[in-house]
Amino acid sequence: KQEHQQQITAQALNVLSNIVMVWNTVKRETAIFQRSIIKYRNYILPCLYDIEIPPNNGSERAIRNIKPGRRSGQTKGIWSI
Repeated sequence: KQEHQQQITAQALNVLSNIVMVWNTVKRETAIFQRSIIKYRNYILPCLYDIEIPPNNGSERAIRNIKPGRRSGQTKGIWSI
């Protein structure tokens, strides 16, 4: 019975170790992503910083009809993959 408890404890510690390892990876990747966003913020969303840039309404209108079908699964073709 004591061996069984030791096996369960070892398995639990292994699972916790894996969770900590994944959590540290996620934190590291999140930090890298955050630094990238901060570093390139002027290139990612220049419309927030420059009033001279016009909105991209033409492109938004072009995809507007695709999106509802994509959500409901009604369209065929490239979206049905």
